[in-house]
Amino acid sequence: MFLCAAVAAVAVAADYPKSVMKAQYRYHYITTSMKGEDVARTSDFILQIGNGESRFYDIKTQFIDSLRAQPGGEDMYRGMVLSAMEKGGAVKRGANGAITSINLDKGKLDIPTKGQLFQVYKHADKGEMTVYDMIFTEEFTYTVPMDEIQWEMGDSIKTVMGYECQQAVADYHGRRWTAWFAPEIPVQEGPWQLYGLPGLIMEAETDGGEYRFEISGLVNAVENIEPIPGNHDFIKTERKKHLRAKKQHMLNPMKALAATTGVAMPGLDSKELKHDLMETDYNEDDK
Repeated sequence: MFLCAAVAAVAVAADYPKSVMKAQYRYHYITTSMKGEDVARTSDFILQIGNGESRFYDIKTQFIDSLRAQPGGEDMYRGMVLSAMEKGGAVKRGANGAITSINLDKGKLDIPTKGQLFQVYKHADKGEMTVYDMIFTEEFTYTVPMDEIQWEMGDSIKTVMGYECQQAVADYHGRRWTAWFAPEIPVQEGPWQLYGLPGLIMEAETDGGEYRFEISGLVNAVENIEPIPGNHDFIKTERKKHLRAKKQHMLNPMKALAATTGVAMPGLDSKELKHDLMETDYNEDDK
């Protein structure tokens, strides 16, 4: 059963690809806190699977994008944010009801925010994937060939969500992945950029366990595989160039904020990251 609440969108006549099934995945990853400690986090994703087309997106990000794309959606979203801040005690009002101060450090603020910002559209007929991502406030897109992952079959078998799954391993963009796929579900699909096994990838994990995907739901679903909701001005780039920029932003996010606002920010020294990006080959020379 899927956890996301659908947001009604204005119908637009378009010949979108159609899905035949939909899988939900829990994405596990380890990051570094401001104190330098390991922090385990999770996000929930949807994989829409069609005939030669698919889309992989974060549920929370899709909800916010869909809401804000509706007529009046920006006002509704701002209202949700303000309501959450008031409920958490961050907003003070005067006798006339006007806001006198906002303290974002006060209380437990359950503010509706986006989840993971990367999305992946696979186009099997073209032999490529289109990746969308953000760095701070800028949106980027680039393509990735679908033949860059070469799997080696393993001998191990395990059951995942009632399906007998076979093991496979591959080196992909700097990390070694171990995947478990279900031949009983004969689609060459999987979470994120993982693809090309004779069955749906149900679980996948990097060596060391820093990144992991595990399936949590699977249903038949005939739906439109639509573009990202809303108006976007994506900057075309290259994969490794984007990853290098993303790593630099992670090392020094305050520098990017200062460059955007024009206001000097404290703590501009780069911080140490114990956990690298999901793809670690960004400093290798392009072949």
